[in-house]
Amino acid sequence: MKKMFLGLCALFVMTSCSSSDSNSAVIGDIETPEVPGEVVTTPFVEGKMTMSIYSKGINVGGLLDKVDYSKGNVYGQFQALMTSLPKEENPFLAWGDLFDKKPMAAFALMMSMTKADYYVKNSTVLAKAKGLTWQMDHFHSEDQDKASVYLKAMAPAADMPVENQTAYAVYTPSKGETYTEGSSIDYKKFNRRKLDKIAYVNNYACEVIEYTLIKAPTDPNSEFSFGYNKLLVYTSELFDKTINFTHSTYLPEDGGILKIEMYVDGIEEPFMVFQPEQVEEKVIVDSELETRVSTPVYKIDDLAFSAKVLGIMFSSDQTDTEEF
Repeated sequence: MKKMFLGLCALFVMTSCSSSDSNSAVIGDIETPEVPGEVVTTPFVEGKMTMSIYSKGINVGGLLDKVDYSKGNVYGQFQALMTSLPKEENPFLAWGDLFDKKPMAAFALMMSMTKADYYVKNSTVLAKAKGLTWQMDHFHSEDQDKASVYLKAMAPAADMPVENQTAYAVYTPSKGETYTEGSSIDYKKFNRRKLDKIAYVNNYACEVIEYTLIKAPTDPNSEFSFGYNKLLVYTSELFDKTINFTHSTYLPEDGGILKIEMYVDGIEEPFMVFQPEQVEEKVIVDSELETRVSTPVYKIDDLAFSAKVLGIMFSSDQTDTEEF
């Protein structure tokens, strides 16, 4: 884990050293923007959603598509990619001196770099997600009252035991159980307020809910202080809330969450945005809802499972961090 953290910091240093809505109206008491196209009014009951993380308008999760895991040396590939990108396409350069002031922001962005395909059928969803070093299958079904999480290391260290390269746990939705491992946001620390406005996400009309941090950090100006002070959450009643449980950040909303904007102190624009690349209505076959499994089978709150997850997410195929 130490090697991986040092590698990420080295990558950040290397890259950073390299270099209002006007179309809106008020209808009654609700602010609504101009319709961006043909508004979708039918429920999304079956289809595929591709969700990704964006920062400064850059599809950060999409950068993962340029990593070839079959070639190994994942961090080396990512380093080469970052150094080859122009500033306007490199999220670690696009923020200017922010990461000099807040180095933990770079680490947060790196760890939040995810992309996922959601296969949705009624109240069942399988999210097949990936980060830089891992893959995840997160299955959640209100219909079946079953849920599970499977993780696999995609860049395991040479000395990482095979049995530690995968992890699998189950939980029961009706018991109020959720999976939030790795989430940097605890919704219980925020006040929630529904705004009088409508926004469109992929041509779906959404309500907008604002979450504001209840307690400010002790020293917000510290270079090691980093956290979100505000969220804007976009929900649509046309989506089943089961998708909310497979998002990397869980928020207890009744409508399906299509977009989350995450803000930090001192920056007017969102630092990160979780939103769809694409929403496609299509027939989902049973095989697309089949999750991978491994043994042993853990309960979702088992500390042994959490330890395995950390080992997988922080796994590194680098034998020498100086290669960064």
